[in-house]
Amino acid sequence: MVFRFIVWAAVALVALYLILCFFLFRLACRRFSEKHNPFRKYNKNMRHLMDDYPDLAAEGAEFYRSVTFQDVEITSFDGLKLHGRVVENPNARGVVVACHGYRSNSTRDFLGGCPFYYNSGFTLLLIDQRACSESEGKYVTFGVLESRDAVDWCKFAAEKYPGLPILLAGISMGATTVLMASPNVPPQVKAIAADCGFVSPWEMLSAVVRSAGKFPVGPILAGVNLWANLLAGFDLRTSAKDALAKNTTPVLFAHGEADALVPPEDVRENYNACKAPAVLLSVPNAAHGMSYCEDLEGYQTALRNLWDTYLFGGTDA
Repeated sequence: MVFRFIVWAAVALVALYLILCFFLFRLACRRFSEKHNPFRKYNKNMRHLMDDYPDLAAEGAEFYRSVTFQDVEITSFDGLKLHGRVVENPNARGVVVACHGYRSNSTRDFLGGCPFYYNSGFTLLLIDQRACSESEGKYVTFGVLESRDAVDWCKFAAEKYPGLPILLAGISMGATTVLMASPNVPPQVKAIAADCGFVSPWEMLSAVVRSAGKFPVGPILAGVNLWANLLAGFDLRTSAKDALAKNTTPVLFAHGEADALVPPEDVRENYNACKAPAVLLSVPNAAHGMSYCEDLEGYQTALRNLWDTYLFGGTDA
């Protein structure tokens, strides 16, 4: 009788553990409708990130009002319809493929940078990551499956704009996306710009769990990872460092030293793992995703150096 009780108690505990991990997985990865979105407050706060940089925000908003966006679509390797928007530059000498961050969109994340890219001679391809905005998808996968989508978007850009070199750019989860994509990009991608990317979904979520309190990080993420593999087809331990060890495309790494979301140590780990030519731009006092705004001159100089060297062969930007 006692043995049977122990067995059933163990079964109940395992079931409760799996249920808890399922709900945590769902919270982290599941796409939500706007009405039932638990991230509404987070998204609202993110919209105000540019308030400290009003001139840059105003320039970006005016740019978006002044240009014509062309809707484009591709089909992912697993059958999802992925949406993007193109701003064609009549004097284009290159293409930027822009990958936004976690549960965000390119309009917001590249608000400050789009005018600079465009005025520097780039056509803009602003993609909606899977399970975000107008792209299909049930789960956000922290850059893992998104990296395969990024490769397909680069192939799309290479076919649509033959002869133009491509700069693949990403911010936050989008940075991890482009880093994980790096070994598989087509030859038209001449350089990558990755801003505040994390090493792996496991390490990213570990930091989040630790910040929430003294919880057993390993057991929690092991359960979440089980559901990620079973339901979403990706593994939390997938590492950008493993991809960078096989990468041959030059990379500009950028990160804010005041980043409270993705530890600045992550950029140094990714930078040290990169086998291709790489530059590290570390910006003091910059919060998550704010390096471009905080050090406009330094960031723009680093970007110019990147594309002058690898995209345009030393021509003036």
